[in-house]
Amino acid sequence: KTDTELRASLQHLGDLQPVELSRWLDSRFADPAAEIFCNEIWLSEHRKPEADRDWDSPLRTLNFVGQWAEAHGATLLYAWAQRGIIVILAEYLRRFDEAIALGEQVIRACASDARAVFCIADILGRQHYYVDRSREALTWLNRALESRAAVTHQRKAYVTALAGINAAKLRDDLAVALLSEASELAIRHPKELPALLAASIDAELGYEQWRRGERVLAF
Repeated sequence: KTDTELRASLQHLGDLQPVELSRWLDSRFADPAAEIFCNEIWLSEHRKPEADRDWDSPLRTLNFVGQWAEAHGATLLYAWAQRGIIVILAEYLRRFDEAIALGEQVIRACASDARAVFCIADILGRQHYYVDRSREALTWLNRALESRAAVTHQRKAYVTALAGINAAKLRDDLAVALLSEASELAIRHPKELPALLAASIDAELGYEQWRRGERVLAF
């Protein structure tokens, strides 16, 4: 979206009556809509050749969206905007500590919204995983799962499996339980999980069972 289109979209939401806006924010469409809306802001910059990227532009836009969302009580949209900023800071600008500090601040601000907590705890877990800090990654991924947020089975399976992978790296006994839970989600909801994700989960589970001497279960 251009800045003009983005502002028009937010203006349309802002024109809704408070009851209508609240109904939309509580709907099952709010989470995927906020995800697509905010992710596209930074992904559009990511798609450019590295030499042509200007991260100041998506940072300004995401800050604008976050401020609008906070002013209108749109906690989930606020969380997704902040998540985009965290991704830019940690993965593209290499300002890891700043990104994590922002995430911790946002978690506190969104504590009453389970889906917002899941959104931010998930990305904080991933960022720690990317820099091989498994203990912190596991803590944040478990925080996401403990929120009991109503997220898609695909997202829950991915976060559960990633928690299991980090637990395995730490030789934590929770590894098999987490990977088994992720595998069960894939089995119960085959149409919702990409085949590659389901296969990857099974491979990680089998490897961990083999490593622990559970050779029969591994097959």
